[in-house]
Amino acid sequence: GVWQQAGQEVEGQQAIIKALAPYPEGLNKDELAKITGREKGNNIVAINTLKRHDVIEEKESRYRIIIELFRCWVLQRSNN
Repeated sequence: GVWQQAGQEVEGQQAIIKALAPYPEGLNKDELAKITGREKGNNIVAINTLKRHDVIEEKESRYRIIIELFRCWVLQRSNN
């Protein structure tokens, strides 16, 4: 459900989730922009949507996936 919801509404949510999955410690805005290939400003709306839906959190200017099981599922799905 979370993955499907991230594919709707705001563009870029799935790209951000995929970018964050390999990094349990999270990424900052610059790193996210580089990995997703999207401008920082274009990621802001998607980041805020994911935060509002409790998919990612921000700690010390780094974003990370909140639920470890979901992070592992995304990572495994990306590697297949």
